Amino acid sequence: MAYCIMAFLFASELMAFLSPKTVTSISMDVHQHDLLEIHFDITMHKLPCSAADVQIWDTFREQPLHVESKSLTKTKIDFGGNEMGVHEDDPHYLVEHKEEHPEFDLDWDKTSEQFKNMHFNDIIKYHDFTFINFYADWCIHCRNFAPHWKKIENETDAKNQGEKYKDGDGNPVIAKMLRINCVEFPSICREQGIRWYPSMRLYKVDKSFVPFKGERQEDVVRTFLLDAIKNSHHIVNKDHKVHEEGCRLEGAIRTLRVPGEFHIQAKDKKVELEPAMTNVTHTVNSLIFLDDGEKFVGFLKKFEHLVPTDVLINAQPFSGQTFVAEKVHDAPQHYISVVSTIFDFDGHDPLTVYQTSSQSHVKQEFAQSVPQAKFSYSLSPMSVKITKESMPFYVFLTQVFAIIGGTYTVISLTHGFVGTVAMRYKTNIGKLG
Repeated sequence: MAYCIMAFLFASELMAFLSPKTVTSISMDVHQHDLLEIHFDITMHKLPCSAADVQIWDTFREQPLHVESKSLTKTKIDFGGNEMGVHEDDPHYLVEHKEEHPEFDLDWDKTSEQFKNMHFNDIIKYHDFTFINFYADWCIHCRNFAPHWKKIENETDAKNQGEKYKDGDGNPVIAKMLRINCVEFPSICREQGIRWYPSMRLYKVDKSFVPFKGERQEDVVRTFLLDAIKNSHHIVNKDHKVHEEGCRLEGAIRTLRVPGEFHIQAKDKKVELEPAMTNVTHTVNSLIFLDDGEKFVGFLKKFEHLVPTDVLINAQPFSGQTFVAEKVHDAPQHYISVVSTIFDFDGHDPLTVYQTSSQSHVKQEFAQSVPQAKFSYSLSPMSVKITKESMPFYVFLTQVFAIIGGTYTVISLTHGFVGTVAMRYKTNIGKLG
């Protein structure tokens, strides 16, 4: 029994020695970094990419904050939340071919020298509309549909040479049907997020696209192509009600480490916005404050097992939450308190992330104001420091010797006590003579 108890206690002590734990302390914030990064991924459900704009201000709203660097990607989405392609701020809708590139009209069936210097975006920008069939050689459905696609493709080429397709404004446009073999060109299909075959998409020159979801029949495909072109407009309607798309904004802003606020609002130079029709309903997919995003990723790869789970949760309190503007002029507002959290682990330079607490409410804007999704943040005067603590070896040895001596002592005392009681009992009943 003594050996069993000692083995169990020794194994437990050894695990404690080999498994360092984290220790948290709180002190005044002495963080001296001049800059911080705001990484965001926010979906505006009813604000088109052409009108969505991100701005950052100081806390007094007197002037924009100095921005060291800024990256922003806008992806168009439909009302169902499906991505429609990356938005470009100044697309040239009607293509003018100053130089002819017949190679841009070829199907990407086999890898060859002629495709080495070609890029997918060049193909899209060469035509007003590019209807692409992403397929795989081994796909039986792709092989069955191929003759029908080829027939419609020949009809489309003939129409481009003759009467032309016309958009909703009566402008003649070029529409090209192409095939891309995802077996031969896997990188393109990965970049475009192709998950099944055949996948058909109609791309516009601004790289947005409409997926084809109908039956793979000639008449259905023809009707889809004609309707999509016919209902497309070059000029944006000035009535803001007609916007039938949303926008997912992903990026990072590196700015001064001072209290401030950043807004996502409607700001479109091409149209006059009607404030009453500007809806800033949004979902915060991710919002995190960091000192250096790249260093944080490297740190997590090495020390994720030591990072307390609640810290990662508190770093993104909004994650996955949707804020709805139910009435005209409604604008969801968010107030964020940012707490410096410093990881000081052996084997890595001290790294700072920011835990945040947040409160939100919906503000009713004035009738002539354009609603905006506003994120106001302040920096806490307190700082959290997280360090790694391991058991010193001398403490481990002390505990081991204590286990050995203590176990033998307790077992010996117990054995002696039981033996004495047994002896007295046997004497009393006359078993010992």
